[in-house]
Amino acid sequence: MALKLFSNKEKTITDLNIISNIITGENLDATIKQLYQETYGMVENMILKNFGRSEDAEDIFQESLMVLMDNIESGKFQGNSTVKTYLYSICRNMWRDLLKKRSKFTLMDSFFDKNIEDEEKIDRMITYSENERIFEQAASSLGTSCFEILKSFYFEELSIPELLKKYSDKYTNEQVIRNKKSKCLKAMRSKLDKYPMIKEAYRDNLKTLQ
Repeated sequence: MALKLFSNKEKTITDLNIISNIITGENLDATIKQLYQETYGMVENMILKNFGRSEDAEDIFQESLMVLMDNIESGKFQGNSTVKTYLYSICRNMWRDLLKKRSKFTLMDSFFDKNIEDEEKIDRMITYSENERIFEQAASSLGTSCFEILKSFYFEELSIPELLKKYSDKYTNEQVIRNKKSKCLKAMRSKLDKYPMIKEAYRDNLKTLQ
């Protein structure tokens, strides 16, 4: 199973950090950047599928972000969902309300009700995305050589002989590759010990590296 890894080395900001940062104003740029990176794509996709344009998505996201920040600061956000799921829901409801105001759209309620499962799945999608970020952060912190080995196994799914061919300038034989793989795997597991739920989620994939 190929995984989407090794693309972003930035530190993940947790929900508690997001809430605290919005209330205090600390690290606000980084917080907004992460909300954008992890949520905007899904918001844009939802709007494009529901009679909108990219420009609409940008406007809705910006307005919804302001609503989110106001609701966190006022205590209206109760934490019954993740912050990103809550933001997505604000975007979705705001877009539906906007479409209702456009007279040529007369079936918006039934159309959105038919697609309600998209909103129910969004929390699982965001959680998986955050798990990937933590996993790739752990991999990228192991150093260049381990990063290359893990990337080649997970993302490129190369065999030991293929790895030796690819990195022939660094490793002399297959046993050296196996030893390096074993060392990197041990280091990765140690890194993920701090995140038992994520380690469990990737348990089967980690086994494939043995």
